[in-house]
Amino acid sequence: MRKNIIMSVWTAILLGFASVSSAQDSPIIGGDQDAHGCNPSAGYTWSALKKTCIRIFEDGIALDPQATGLPSSTRAFVVKKTGTDVKVEVFLPDATKGTLLNRVKKNKKGSEWKGGGLTLSMTGKSYKLFKNKKLIYASST
Repeated sequence: MRKNIIMSVWTAILLGFASVSSAQDSPIIGGDQDAHGCNPSAGYTWSALKKTCIRIFEDGIALDPQATGLPSSTRAFVVKKTGTDVKVEVFLPDATKGTLLNRVKKNKKGSEWKGGGLTLSMTGKSYKLFKNKKLIYASST
């Protein structure tokens, strides 16, 4: 009887160590990081424009799909750096990183940026994003 109790205690101890070991080997949810130290599972992505990790849905201006064939549930985002609009960064839903666009035009009517085959135009507070001269995304305002 005493031998059975001792065996049961040792079995429980060994099983406890096994579960601790397997828990340590499992990845921690939300503990991932990309090459820049951003946490993608928490919604963070690297912004080359701001040189920091951002949440594009918090820091960016949302653009709704306009082209046929684009899922209505996807959005593109424009990120601007405070204090300057010489460059903007565009995040497309299917891209792994943002695309930097350089300002090519600024006047009283608005601004225009180009880069990476994209053209972003702004009139007032309204944005339109073109790819190969075809409207693909636009802001709702």
